[in-house]
Amino acid sequence: MKFKVIDPQTQKEVNLDDIQEEEWARGYNFTKWVDPYFVLESDGTLFIIYDHDIFLECPEGRFEIVITEVNDELEN
Repeated sequence: MKFKVIDPQTQKEVNLDDIQEEEWARGYNFTKWVDPYFVLESDGTLFIIYDHDIFLECPEGRFEIVITEVNDELEN
């Protein structure tokens, strides 16, 4: 499954540089780590993963998830 993470305040795809100043993400410098990315758990929980093994849970309701592609083979 592929998805986009949308900021409901701007209606644009999220830029990790912008959200690292928010209270919940303060202290995490995403730009210094290798390829930070979003992961969506099966229960709908959204995480940012960076430095290969550090998971930062995004606040519930902070972002909108837009599914862009579903791989049927993985869903079965």
